[in-house]
Amino acid sequence: MDSRQPSTVSTHTTFRTTWMNRLIVSLVILIWTFLGLIFFWLIDHVIGAVLSFVIASLLAYTLYPAVKFLQRFLPRTLDILLVYVVGFGALCVLPYHFGRHHGHPVDRADAVVASLTGLSW
Repeated sequence: MDSRQPSTVSTHTTFRTTWMNRLIVSLVILIWTFLGLIFFWLIDHVIGAVLSFVIASLLAYTLYPAVKFLQRFLPRTLDILLVYVVGFGALCVLPYHFGRHHGHPVDRADAVVASLTGLSW
């Protein structure tokens, strides 16, 4: 009977440590998952801010020569406003103009696919 007693205690201790190890591993996985999500959430916000800054810098760098040229004739504030209005107006009108004269991009894509596959829509 003495030989059984340590055996059951050992089995119980092994069973308990096994489940304790599983609990610790599960908690570590949950913590690392949570930390990873926080990391990627922060990266998302940082990338958004950096991307906005890069786009603004490129826009300013692109428009600076026009502002510098027109500054000879107009006040700087009016000059900047004029360059932005003309620039954004061109960005709005050019896609309309090219789409009107060259067809809609989806129609052209359908024609390319049809010519490549030999199928007609």
